[in-house]
Amino acid sequence: MAEPAHRKGATRQKLFRKPTKKFGFGFFFAISLTLIVINTVNSPVLVSLRKEAADLSAPVLETLSVPAIYLRRFVNNLGDLADLRDQNNRLLEENRRLKDWQRLADLLEIENSRLREVLNAKLVRPQTLVTARVIAVVGGPFVRSVLLNAGSDEGVREGLSVVDQNGVVGQTVEVGRRAARVLLLTDFNSRIPVRLGRSKDNGILRGRNEDLLDLDFLPVSADVVTGDKVLTSGDGGLFPPGLLIGIVTSVGSDHVKVRPVADLKALEFVRILDFSASEMEPAPQVSIEEES
Repeated sequence: MAEPAHRKGATRQKLFRKPTKKFGFGFFFAISLTLIVINTVNSPVLVSLRKEAADLSAPVLETLSVPAIYLRRFVNNLGDLADLRDQNNRLLEENRRLKDWQRLADLLEIENSRLREVLNAKLVRPQTLVTARVIAVVGGPFVRSVLLNAGSDEGVREGLSVVDQNGVVGQTVEVGRRAARVLLLTDFNSRIPVRLGRSKDNGILRGRNEDLLDLDFLPVSADVVTGDKVLTSGDGGLFPPGLLIGIVTSVGSDHVKVRPVADLKALEFVRILDFSASEMEPAPQVSIEEES
């Protein structure tokens, strides 16, 4: 009985499979052995051949190495960027602390001046109630305000001062359970009692829905020049005294312009200060007889 054709083909494949594998292994083994011999033998002919091979392969290897070089540089640059980001964060934190110290120095200057005038006065520094994020900006020709992600659940109430890392931003005017709206300094309805840091002259800082503020109601003999610091006076209990608001940018016969120090166009995080004018109480009177 004759064997089927498909079985003949399978048998033929089995007969030639093993010899083919053996032949391939022997071929590559011979090439490897030849390369080893060529690389170890120092005859002038083989040395010349190795040089020629190296010269021929150099451009190819150089081309192939370029992606690896750029990849390594890219990885190194990523590391450098991470270091730069860390350094930038540290510098921002240091800058914030320095500005806090500057605000404290301004406040101490105001306190020192007041304590010289009224020796028994007891001044209260504002405390940070909560740090909030700006979640929306309400802008337009008639309003300048922002919305914060903190409300009455965090103790926020209407009439609290709001500052950023540079200075005064505005005041809370509408407070819900989880959000609060802040009226910015530049809003047309903003009016803040202020005092010049150098001359101690009092005035009212008024918003105009523009980038600059107007300083009104200064005394006739007010001493104000470009570069003067403008601080909250604390009058009326709207803001605690000594908070930096802005810098005088121009002085004319009929106007005084002030530039806010807060970056009102790029607000991200702000601090809500807890301050109440009712907390300011006179210090107890101490007579010379009692001290002696």
